[in-house]
Order: sequence, then C-alpha cells, then structure tokens
Amino acid sequence: MKIHVLVYDQFANFEVMLVGWMKSNNVELETVSLEQDYVTNVEGFKVLADKRLAEVNPNEVELLLIPGGNTPSILGNENLKQFIKEVNANGNVIGAICYGPTLLGEAGILENKQFTTSVGSDEELFAIFKGGQFTNDDVTVDGNIITAKGNAYVEFALEVCKKMELVKPEHLEFYGKFLKNVKEPVNS
Repeated sequence: MKIHVLVYDQFANFEVMLVGWMKSNNVELETVSLEQDYVTNVEGFKVLADKRLAEVNPNEVELLLIPGGNTPSILGNENLKQFIKEVNANGNVIGAICYGPTLLGEAGILENKQFTTSVGSDEELFAIFKGGQFTNDDVTVDGNIITAKGNAYVEFALEVCKKMELVKPEHLEFYGKFLKNVKEPVNS
C-alpha cells in the first residue's frame, strides 16, 4: 500500500505526520506537490516532493492525505480538483484536516456528505462547502472521506490508521494513550 500526501507551500506537516509515524513498515508514503520540487511547510522546513501531481495516476491512490495550512492559496487549481474527483470516484479514502476539506468542497465531493473543518461557519470561505452537512465534530467519517479539525490531528491519525488498517487494533489503543498522554493507573 502507498499513502499519497499532498504538500504545498505553507502546508501544516504536523497535521498528517502521525499517520506516517504510526503506519506499519510495509506501507510507503509518497509526497505529491502541485508543480514544484520543493515546498516550505508552516513549520519552516523545506520538503522535497517525491512526485508532482501530473506524475501520479489517481487510479493508483489508495489513501490521499490533505493537510491544512495555507490551503486557500491552492484553491482554483483545476488539475488538483480533477485529481480529487477521480480519487473519490474510485472509492478510495481521502483524509483532509483543518482547511484541507476546502479542496474537497471545491471539488464537489462533500455534497450530501457529513464533514468537519477548522473553517468557521461564519467565514466567507465556508460557502465552498455547498451541499455538505457540517458536523462541527473533531473528526467525521462519511464513507471514504475522513475530515477533521486541525487541533484533532491525533484523533485524525488514529481514525485514518483504523479505517485503512495501517496498524493492529491493539497498537491503535497504545498510540491513543501515548499521544494523548493517558496515564495508566498505578497499582499500589
């Protein structure tokens, strides 16, 4: 299996990196940029993309992760919109977090779907979600689409890993406790 992660200038790496950290060793991770080789994430790191979008066959994408960040800066990219539509038409899983769901809204794949996002319902940008049902939950799963608020990056990673069976169920429980700093009771 291969995970495709969309990277673009000012993407929030921390929102998707836990999926890469938790996944089993037999799962590949491939970063995909729109057109450039290098992008700089919000944390200030330069990232060398493995491929450009034009080099990726949407029929071969099993899981597409779309981090938030400065996602509004890439709205209007027709190639990306078509790519997202094709991945969705194949029934493959798309995970989008924070402002990432705006790309799903623009592609029209949230129509008649439940979703969540960090975009406030009072923001002008929220109009991009026409036809979708906003849940305001931390994470929402509707069929093949997983959406999350940016501050729910741990829950998002756990849900993606669960849906895609990237780790064993008992490991998911461990990661959930570890990442949320849930302390086990001490026997006295």
